[in-house]
Amino acid sequence: MTSLDDEAVDDYRDLRSLGSRQADQRADHFIAEGPIAIHRLIEHGRRPRSILALTNKVAKVREITTVAGHTDTTVPVHSVTAGLLEELTGFDLHRGLLASFHRPTPTSASNILEGIRGAVLAEQVTDPENVGAIFRTAAAFGLETVLLDQRCPDPLYRRCVRVSQGWSALMANARVTSAAEGVRQASAGGFRTVALAPHRHAMVVDEAAGSGVFEDPFLLIVGAEATGISKQVLEQADVRIQIPMSPGVDSLNVASALAVVASFAAASRGWTD
Repeated sequence: MTSLDDEAVDDYRDLRSLGSRQADQRADHFIAEGPIAIHRLIEHGRRPRSILALTNKVAKVREITTVAGHTDTTVPVHSVTAGLLEELTGFDLHRGLLASFHRPTPTSASNILEGIRGAVLAEQVTDPENVGAIFRTAAAFGLETVLLDQRCPDPLYRRCVRVSQGWSALMANARVTSAAEGVRQASAGGFRTVALAPHRHAMVVDEAAGSGVFEDPFLLIVGAEATGISKQVLEQADVRIQIPMSPGVDSLNVASALAVVASFAAASRGWTD
């Protein structure tokens, strides 16, 4: 690519702007950044619309698009210099590799909760990288679905996909009108709802695991870094659990807290059973 006027790279324009982020959910595509996320998506059967690579990363494209010994040579690959790439996207892309994928059709919470064992609900987690980390953690510990309230960013936003290493574009997820509505739907589906809240009277996580709190199916609820889970949702939850911490430390990052609790849940279920 030698000109920014080339319509073939329209998917990659001005990725850093807030306007681009807000428009993501209305677009017909999403952007994956970096070789790990792109390869994982291709490995799971997602075919890119196109790939944009720095000139010194073109050889990497063949490597990450080769799955089971087969390379899809029909995917357009656009080579670009670092200067043009930054001008096109709006930021300095150190990984030098982007891919555009077709955006899947959204689904409802009731549909994706049916028949699963464990899920996560995020309330007002507004940082895209935290949302990406929640998806990566959920995938690691066998939680099959992520529910997001209206304040959470698009899980297919570029930074979410990058931090999740592609999992936010692969895992089942749905938007709920509110966290309270998500809890209500999960409860109606037979889920035990478990709020992660550092309250003095909450059950300690290892005691919760030993008492069967994480028997299938269950929903883990996490909240914003500053405010935590809302009072309404806390009152709706069947169980509140806490993670014991050293004196002077009041909380963990939301994805780190989820990882601790989800690991106890996985261990109580036999990890991969």
